[in-house]
Amino acid sequence: MIFEYFVVHERAPKFRQALLSKLASQIFKQEDCSAEKITLVLTDDNFLLDLNRRFLHHDYKTDVISFNLGERGIIDG
Repeated sequence: MIFEYFVVHERAPKFRQALLSKLASQIFKQEDCSAEKITLVLTDDNFLLDLNRRFLHHDYKTDVISFNLGERGIIDG
């Protein structure tokens, strides 16, 4: 499994990538599921609201946004 981390907010808290990777691996194992790639984005409310507007077509922010890239690489929010 590939883990990617992006910080899109200058005041985001510091975090340990290795610890987050281990935690994600444990969750996937416990839930008996898998993923090729996990991308974690640390950001602020304004960025989340923009993503919700652009991809999910609603005017409120959510705690989690997930996208299904599908077989053709088309983003399905």
